[in-house]
Amino acid sequence: MMVVRGLLLLTSAIKLGQVAAAEMPQVLTSMPQEARAARTASKEDVAYLNRHIFAGNVLKPLGGGVEQWVVSFCPRWWQPCQQLEQTFLEAARNWQSELNTDPSMLRLRFAQVDCAVDKVLCNEEHVTTYPMVALYRGGIQIDLKGIAREQTLTALEQFLKTNVQRVPRSEGTEGYGKPSFLEALGKLPGSPLGQAHLPWTLEMLVLCWQNSCDLLLAAALLLVSLRFLHYSPEDPRGNYSTRITGHSSVSFLPWGPSPAVVEI
Repeated sequence: MMVVRGLLLLTSAIKLGQVAAAEMPQVLTSMPQEARAARTASKEDVAYLNRHIFAGNVLKPLGGGVEQWVVSFCPRWWQPCQQLEQTFLEAARNWQSELNTDPSMLRLRFAQVDCAVDKVLCNEEHVTTYPMVALYRGGIQIDLKGIAREQTLTALEQFLKTNVQRVPRSEGTEGYGKPSFLEALGKLPGSPLGQAHLPWTLEMLVLCWQNSCDLLLAAALLLVSLRFLHYSPEDPRGNYSTRITGHSSVSFLPWGPSPAVVEI
C-alpha cells in the first residue's frame, strides 16, 4: 500500500515538473517587446559603471577614449533617482546624437553609478546628496551638482549647457572665435615657445591646455612661468641658457651634448 502511494506521489511530481517546464518559456518571454526594446536602448545610451571599471574609463587622461563624461550618482532604488533616470536617458540620447557625429571618436558619453552598490566610489567622487550629476573632462571632475527633485529637467539641462563643450577639443578655443592661448603666449616678447626646450611649468601648461584641464590650474601655471622663468640668448655652444630669478634650481636638458647654463 505504501509502495503504491509512493509511486502515485512520484508520478504526480513528474507531471507537475513537466507542466512547469512547459510554461517556463512563456513566463520568460512575457515581457512586452516595447519594454525589452526600451531596456536595450537604455543600456546603449547610458553606461552603467561600478568601482571596477569607473577609474579605467572616466578618470583616464583621455577619458577612456571619450572626451567628456556626464555621470549620474544615485541609489537606483530611491524614488527621486528613478524620476531622474528617464530624464537622464532622454538627455543622453539628445546630446550624444548631437555631438557624436564622428564615427572615429566619442565626444560625449552618459553614465550612471548606483550608490547603493558602490557607496565608497560615490564618497570618493564627493557625492554628498542624491541625486548628483558630475561632468568629467580629461580624467578630471570639472563640476558636480545636486539635482533638485522638483526641478529635475531644468536643472539637468542647465548643468549640461553650462559644462559640456560642444566644440571638438582638436579645434581648441578658435571654435568660439577666440585666439588660441598658446598662440598668444608665443607672441609675447622673449617667449620661449618654439625657441628652446620648455621648462617644466610651461610643459605642464601645454599638457594642461591640450587636455582641457581646470582653468584655475592653467592660470596658476602661467603665472608661475611668467614670474620666475625667462630665457637669455643662445650661448656659443648651441644651448639655451636658463636664468631663474631669485631661486636656486636644477636644470634638466634631455637632449644635446652638454648641459644647459644656469645662472642664479
